[in-house]
Amino acid sequence: MFNHSTAQDLGAEPNSGHRSVARLAGVNGWPVITTNYDCFPETAAAQSGYAVKLKVPSSSARAGQLAPAPGTLTLVKIHGTAEDYKTVRSTVSDLSRLALILDQLSFTPAPRRLLLIGYSGRDFDLFPYAARLAESADVLWVDPQLGEDHRARSLVRATAFKGPWDVLATALTPGRPPNAAGFRCLAGCG
Repeated sequence: MFNHSTAQDLGAEPNSGHRSVARLAGVNGWPVITTNYDCFPETAAAQSGYAVKLKVPSSSARAGQLAPAPGTLTLVKIHGTAEDYKTVRSTVSDLSRLALILDQLSFTPAPRRLLLIGYSGRDFDLFPYAARLAESADVLWVDPQLGEDHRARSLVRATAFKGPWDVLATALTPGRPPNAAGFRCLAGCG
């Protein structure tokens, strides 16, 4: 018998990283894209008083348009969410369809910055989409495994962050302009 429990059901709480991302996205209206299934970003945003707009693209439907705004965490969980295990996508055929669906996902207005969290850069469904976004918006890539060969370094516009979390909260002050072009490291990138 399958026991469906999320980390939150077991008493786990968002960490300082989830809270930092929720605060930055909520204050600035930056959309967040993740491959993670956990519900910590939504929980952290709700605990901080931000509304949450969650988009979980179906592998059989159009992705649509999202309108990020200050005061709201606009979160795209491309591989599904732990709250609804039926949305979880992990097979090659699912991920291939998601790559096509992401091509249809757009933000209105187009964001100046987009946060990419919990993503190593190895998934073939998300990286081409992130690369296209980086042509017109600064992609803030938050990854604790960020190294010299990380794919963030190949984007037209990318700001990378490895940690610690308290630095992320202070390094990106509201109103600070995103990168014009190139790769920039906020902390710990090597």
